[in-house]
Amino acid sequence: MARATLSFLLPDEAGDFSAAVQGGRARLVLWSFDQYLRNRVKYEQLEPAVHDALEHARAELHSMLAEYRVTLDE
Repeated sequence: MARATLSFLLPDEAGDFSAAVQGGRARLVLWSFDQYLRNRVKYEQLEPAVHDALEHARAELHSMLAEYRVTLDE
């Protein structure tokens, strides 16, 4: 099994350290927001304009995730 180790020079690289430590939680927030948008569009009776806006927001989220090569699945 491969192992990866990250190391940071603190306090100089505190920002990078914080980003690395919080990355998993940030990914969970993105996944949760994607599911929120999905569920609103799929299960709620929405006005067409609201439905379209939420679909557009979700598509834009997916575009940004793809641009930065962030995946929400395992």
